[in-house]
Order: sequence, then C-alpha cells, then structure tokens
Amino acid sequence: MRNVRLAEILLSLVTTEASAAAIAGDLVEESKSRRRFWIAVLETWMAQMWRGLAADPWAIFRGAMLAMLVQFLYFLPLLLAILLLSAGLGFAVGLGLAGGHAPTRFMTGFGLIGGTLLFPLAGRWIARRYPGEEGSRVFAFVVLQVITGCGFSLASSSVPAMLVEAVSAFAEYTVLTFLGVAWWRSRNHNGVAHA
Repeated sequence: MRNVRLAEILLSLVTTEASAAAIAGDLVEESKSRRRFWIAVLETWMAQMWRGLAADPWAIFRGAMLAMLVQFLYFLPLLLAILLLSAGLGFAVGLGLAGGHAPTRFMTGFGLIGGTLLFPLAGRWIARRYPGEEGSRVFAFVVLQVITGCGFSLASSSVPAMLVEAVSAFAEYTVLTFLGVAWWRSRNHNGVAHA
C-alpha cells in the first residue's frame, strides 16, 4: 500500500523517531488514498520544519553559522590541495611538460567536485549535532549559504548573473546537504547527538 517507512524517515528529519512513527501511523489511518497520504506527509513535514524554525530562530541561526564554519574548516585541506596542485601544474607548464590550458581545466574540475562534496560533509555534521532537527537546520544552513552567495555576488562585476546563480543553487545545496544527513544516519542509526 503506502511506504510508511519512507514517510517515517522523512518525518524523522523534523521530529524524533518515535514521534515520526506515530505521525506516520496516524496519517496512514486518516488518508483515503496514496496521493492524499503523501500530501499529508509533506504538509506535516513543512509544518514541523516551520515549528522548528519558529521555536528558537536564534539557535537555528547559530547552528547554521556553525555549520558554515565547519564547512569552511572542511574546505581548508581542499584549498591547500588546490594550491599545491596549481603550483605543481604551473611548474610543469613552465618546463613545457603540460599544455597551457590543462592546469586550468583540471583545477576547475577539482574545485567543482571538491566544493560539491563539502555540502554532504556539512549535512553529516548537522545530523550528528542535531538529531531530529535536521530539516529545519539544513533549511537554515542552505538559506544562509544562498544569502552569503548573494552577498559575494554584489561585489562581483556581473551582479545579475551571480545573483541568479546563487539563488538557483538552493535546490542543489539542499539535496547535497540532505545526502550528508542520510549518509550519517545510514552509518550511525542510534539517534545519539555527537558534538
């Protein structure tokens, strides 16, 4: 009939696992169709997420700022690797061992892949630190990321293009961050918070 376990997992992102199971069970009993069940699950998820955001907005903001700081700390080794590879590739180009455009293409790809991997790491950190509150915490983190991106775009010479890029990244950042949450939960499904 309905995939109640998936609904429980989704709801457990915004409440405790026990509450998520109870809510999913109530929704199964109340819903007359599969479609109505999933609409009710999503409505409940949004309501619970908003409740988490509204309960203590300053704590949510502090958590989002901490997640950004953690993401930056994860970024430092990547930045060091990019700098070392750039120096090595630049030296190879200077000696004529590599083509002039190879370092640029390689470094762009390396930075893009590495930067993309930072969001699941931040999601993993959020899941470890705030079990049962991941939905509202990830939402606040991603909104803060987009606002920060928009702020940086204001300093850019092509403001409209950068603003569109920063706002359009919202869905991607959200999915990538929730992948980190799912990764943490799949490896450590005991619901215990770790600092």
